[in-house]
This record gives sequence, C-alpha cells and structure tokens, in this order.
Amino acid sequence: MSYSFQDALAGLAALVGDRHLIASGPDQDPYVVDWRGRYHGRAVAVVKPGGLMNPGKSFGAGAP
Repeated sequence: MSYSFQDALAGLAALVGDRHLIASGPDQDPYVVDWRGRYHGRAVAVVKPGGLMNPGKSFGAGAP
C-alpha cells in the first residue's frame, strides 16, 4: 500500500480537524519565524492539538 503526501495531510486533518492543521501559507509564520524576524524556517505542515488526546494520535499517525 502506498500513501501520498496529500493522504498524510488528509489523515492528520481527520485526526485533529482542519482548524488545527496549517498546511502552508502565511498562517505558518508564527511557527516558523523567530520573534525578531531574523530566522525563517520551513515546515510542510503545522499540526496543533485539538485536545488532550490529539498529540498522541498525531504522533502515532506518522508511524508506519
């Protein structure tokens, strides 16, 4: 069975909800730019837990 990147993002969105998944764009800036604006990183997606049980589910989703 082969999974695509889009399948992985869809799976994460199903776990934590669309509100808690930032896949791209300027909404990621608070998570990838330091407070002085000097250092900029890149992220494929930012996953924020939607509740107390979501962090474990999110990490588990990355395991084969």
